[in-house]
Amino acid sequence: MKLPLPAIAILVLGASFGFGQDFDKCVNNTEFHFINTKKVDINDLTPTPPSDQPSIFGDDKKMLDYELSDLHRLQDSRTPQEVDQANKDAAELDMFIFRTVLGDQFNASNPGLTATRALSQDICEEGNAIVTVQKTKFGRKRPFLVDPSLKPATDISFLKTSPSYPSGHSLIGYLEALTLAEILPTKRDEILARAQEFERERNLLGIHFLSDIAAARGVAYSAYDLIARTPKFKKELVAASAEIQANFPSK
Repeated sequence: MKLPLPAIAILVLGASFGFGQDFDKCVNNTEFHFINTKKVDINDLTPTPPSDQPSIFGDDKKMLDYELSDLHRLQDSRTPQEVDQANKDAAELDMFIFRTVLGDQFNASNPGLTATRALSQDICEEGNAIVTVQKTKFGRKRPFLVDPSLKPATDISFLKTSPSYPSGHSLIGYLEALTLAEILPTKRDEILARAQEFERERNLLGIHFLSDIAAARGVAYSAYDLIARTPKFKKELVAASAEIQANFPSK
């Protein structure tokens, strides 16, 4: 099967960097590891998004105009280096994107971070399970389908049928950030700043509205509060914490 160039680039990127996380399993997962959905209605975690239909007037129309203008500004100002980094981050989508805070040894190939890799994978899959429910409920169109003059800076072949609200990458990134901040509270501000950078890359690539990432952030905080109470998460967190503290004692 002949793949489009962006897809080939992502596959090569994943192989060459040895990310260790199963990206496909993460973004296709719909099973919950932590949250008991028999007791919690995931739909309650996310507010209704602004309308994405240009013909709607009132506050939603103003919001849509603002969000589209933001995307056009980013489209006009983004650099090849920013686009490259945003696509690399998107292809990785694991807790190790926070090596910008902890250093290059914080990577999925580090043999001393086995439990951390497992926790990262479960958090990523949990985030996708959450966002799948939300995206199905709202079915919001991607910005480039609302405004064809937007030119996404990434492969959009599968995004055309993937709803926009809330942002899955942003939600997962914040769940990972909150988890890591739990382990390293002294690094919390830096970790969350990196999460904010990661979510904003979704706008820079032209594939999400601002309200998509804002909603994802809010859902992540609410979901993490639920996740952090579960025995399975607590057990995985203890194991990952021991590894991180052992490998990064000065952090």
